[in-house]
Amino acid sequence: MIGDDLSLATVAQREGRVYVVGLNTSDLAVCQESDDGGATKSTFPVLGTTSAPLLPDAVEQDHPALTILPTGELLALVTQGDRILTLVSRDDGEHWSLAGSIE
Repeated sequence: MIGDDLSLATVAQREGRVYVVGLNTSDLAVCQESDDGGATKSTFPVLGTTSAPLLPDAVEQDHPALTILPTGELLALVTQGDRILTLVSRDDGEHWSLAGSIE
């Protein structure tokens, strides 16, 4: 099932497709996506980083931020050392690029 093998997972859904961003057992940030409600999934690395998740708000301080923009783009926020990275995917999580960072 999608996300069941990830820690600190955050889920988002759009037009029947489910996305999960979290950390795998090697503490690598990954994105999983599914078109069948999570029964099957594809897993893609998020820039291949060993990123710890970013604190998205004061209530959930140990979950990575994930959102789907109206354009269909995925945005994920993660930390890498002392940097906060904003990552974007325009192909359903298969490839990610750096949209910006704060040090």
